[in-house]
Amino acid sequence: MIGFYLLAFALVLLSMAVLIWPLYRHRQLDNIDRRQQNIDIARERLAELKADQASGKLTQEGFEQQRNELEATVLEDTLTDETVTTDLTPARHGAQQMVAVLLIALLLPAAAGFLYLILGTPQAIEGIPVAQSQQQASPEKIQDMVVKLAAKMAKNPNDSKGWFMLARSYMVLQQYPEAIKALQHVRDLEGDKPEVLVSYADALAMTRGGDLSGDITDMLAKVLQQDPSNVEGLWLSGMAARQRGDFTSALKFWRRTLPLVKSDARALAQLQDLIRQTEQGATQSAAGKTAATATAESPRLTVKVSLSPKLLNKASPDDTVFIYARALQGTPLPLAIVRKKVSDLPLSIILDDSMAMVPSASLSKYSKVRLTARITLSGKAKPASGDLIGEVSPVAVNQTEPIEVVIAQVVP
Repeated sequence: MIGFYLLAFALVLLSMAVLIWPLYRHRQLDNIDRRQQNIDIARERLAELKADQASGKLTQEGFEQQRNELEATVLEDTLTDETVTTDLTPARHGAQQMVAVLLIALLLPAAAGFLYLILGTPQAIEGIPVAQSQQQASPEKIQDMVVKLAAKMAKNPNDSKGWFMLARSYMVLQQYPEAIKALQHVRDLEGDKPEVLVSYADALAMTRGGDLSGDITDMLAKVLQQDPSNVEGLWLSGMAARQRGDFTSALKFWRRTLPLVKSDARALAQLQDLIRQTEQGATQSAAGKTAATATAESPRLTVKVSLSPKLLNKASPDDTVFIYARALQGTPLPLAIVRKKVSDLPLSIILDDSMAMVPSASLSKYSKVRLTARITLSGKAKPASGDLIGEVSPVAVNQTEPIEVVIAQVVP
């Protein structure tokens, strides 16, 4: 029996050494910032949610709800970590760790003895309550946390991680202009780092109704130039390619993403579904083009666009010009579209089926169309009051002579 007690005493000492030594040796590790870890985990989960939404497995409402919960959790962790780290000075850290050492030294033997006494009573564990799951964060709670974080960031203009978290929180609340401002602040602090620029591009696209064309596509290209393995950059670049009907490029981006998510079975399955759907779309598009070529040559409309002299003072050289053809009736989607700048005017372009947004809505599907050239002062694809516009209608799609479109009106 004495041998048993000696062995038990030795094991207690060994356990105390295992627990106490890391506290004594690594007291400085308490100052490690866990905020970036929270952000990284949240970013991976957000990518999964976006893949679910794109593949149709998650509705827009479900996506928004789960993204809100995700952002609320990370934001709450951030605020909690901030409170803890600002309340404890290094000296108090050390004092508290010494208290922890003493408590372990006193309580571990006592706890071991107590457990030994009740070891034969399995009913002792029945009184342990099951922890209740946290309630889902309400929009009001998220808003309150965002207000607090915004106030904190106003006092910490150089905290780039905090500003990044604030921007992501604004995205949850669909306050996209505020998110863009916060992300621009991060860009001013850290430059165009891939993770910052891709978030900025995402926020900017949301203000444009999900349109990833133009400068947003350029931003995504810059992200991948710096970080070819940026999952969100590859994802959005694939979406941008699919929006403009370039299924081949979309598949290339997403196939590059496959090995980057192979350790995540769920994300991998979602991406494979998305690739499969896009491959089917590409096959149908190729079949449609082959059939059209077999019956007749695809239509090609030569369009000459100019700006009326009386409106020269209403547009700047960097303003965007959308030139597109639409059906006289039916789908509102452009059958062919080109994006230029005012500085390119006057110009001559060719509209054909390769410029269709989706294969099922192209020039070859219609006999007559309406041609429109529009200068958007806001930079958005959606028409707005104050835009400058010119139209010609109807136009036969088999017309070989150039069509002149003069931008001479202001959208009321």
